[in-house]
Amino acid sequence: MSVQQYLLQVLETATAFDWFWRLLVLVCFVIWSCAFLFTGFDATADSFLHGVNLVFHKAGHVIFSFAGRFMAILGGTLGQSLMLASLIWGGLVLYTFYQTSRFHRSAP
Repeated sequence: MSVQQYLLQVLETATAFDWFWRLLVLVCFVIWSCAFLFTGFDATADSFLHGVNLVFHKAGHVIFSFAGRFMAILGGTLGQSLMLASLIWGGLVLYTFYQTSRFHRSAP
């Protein structure tokens, strides 16, 4: 079983092994999120997520610079927001496609 199949499968009955590892990953993400929430900006600037976000921010300045100086200045925040919105939209589209195709495969 590939990693993609393992992460995307919907089990009718989950084993204790499945619950343990999924709970462990959830707890790790909660702890990591709390570390971001309760520390200052200087501490979170060293995170690799800041680097990814910085790339989207700077790319927004470049992409929107063709629309004039005002849009170039606002382009950083707009680039970050549009990238986040497009990733959420793409994830929802993929999830919806996966859910509908799963039901179509089970039809006789």
